[in-house]
Amino acid sequence: VAATPALAQKWKDNPQVKALYAKAKAEGEVNLWGPTRLGMDWIQGELDKVFPGIKIKMTPDLAATTKIIAEARAGKHSVDAYSFALGYFVPLVQRDLMAKVDYAGLWGVDPKNTFFESKAAATHNLVYSFVYNEKLVKESELPRTWTDLLHPRWKNRLTASSFLLPNVCAYLALSWGEERATKLCRGFVNDVNALATRAPREAIISQGERHASIAEFTANAEVWRIQQGLPIRWSPMTPTMAAQFVIGALKNAPHPNAAQLLAGWLATDEGKLARERERYDVDVREGTPSALGKKLRAQLGGEILIEDTANMERRAVLSTRMSEIISGQRK
Repeated sequence: VAATPALAQKWKDNPQVKALYAKAKAEGEVNLWGPTRLGMDWIQGELDKVFPGIKIKMTPDLAATTKIIAEARAGKHSVDAYSFALGYFVPLVQRDLMAKVDYAGLWGVDPKNTFFESKAAATHNLVYSFVYNEKLVKESELPRTWTDLLHPRWKNRLTASSFLLPNVCAYLALSWGEERATKLCRGFVNDVNALATRAPREAIISQGERHASIAEFTANAEVWRIQQGLPIRWSPMTPTMAAQFVIGALKNAPHPNAAQLLAGWLATDEGKLARERERYDVDVREGTPSALGKKLRAQLGGEILIEDTANMERRAVLSTRMSEIISGQRK
C-alpha cells in the first residue's frame, strides 16, 4: 500500500519511533559513510531539529563499499549507516551486510521507494542537465534534446565531465538503443569537439574557456550559482536521466538504533525536503514531495530515465563502452 500524506506524517507521533529515538539518543552517536562530505555535512543541523542529542560522525570515501566489505571480512564493523548511489549497495546486499529497516510501516515511506526487500530506501536523485554560462549562451540557443547539441553552433563551445558524459550516453542507449546513442556519443567528440575532462567544469564555463557543459547535475549548478556566485544556470533536457541515491543501515552497526533512526528519517518526505533546502538535491521519483521534482516531471512529460535495480547493471556496462569512445580507446 502506498504511503498517503497522512501516513507519511504519522512517524512524528509514532510510539515506536519515539522508543527508537530514546535508544538512539542513549547510544549518542551514529557513524555515517558516504561519497563526499558536501553530501553529508548538512544532516547534523537538520537532524538536531527533530532528533537532538545524536552526534553524526561522517566518513566521506568514494571507495566506501570496498572498505565496508574489507572490514566485514576482518570481523570489524564501524559503519552504522551508508548513503550512496544504488549500484554501490549491490555488493553489500549480496554479502548480507545491510539490515532491513521498516521504512513503510514505521516511517510512511512508499514501498515503491525501497529496494532490496527494505534494506535501502530512496533519498534523492542527481539529475543530469545542460549547464551553461548565462552571459555567453543566449536563451534562444538553449537545447531541448541531446541531439540539439550536435548543431554546428556548439562546435568548440562545450565541455563535459569525462565521468558523467559516458553515463548520459549509457542512459540514452537504454532508451534509444546502443547504435543511436553511440552515434551521438561519437558526435560529441568528432563533430562539436566537446572537451571531456576531469578538471572542474565550473571554472572552465565561468571563465569562458567553454560556454556550457553537456552533462552536469542540477544540484552542482545550483551550488555554483547560489553559493559561489558564478554566472551558471542549468536547463532540463529530453529525455532527462537521474542517478538514484539511497540510504541504508548496516546489519552489524555498532549503534543499531541510531542507524535505523537516521536511515528512516532521511527517507521520509521531511528528510528529502531538508536535503533539497540545504544541498539542492531533488527527488524526481513518482510521488515526489518536491515542488521542483513535480515541475520537472510535468515539464518533461514523464521522460525521466531513473536508475533502478532493473537497469543499473546494463547501464554500467554501456557506460564503460561509451567511456572508451570518449577517451579515444574505441573508435
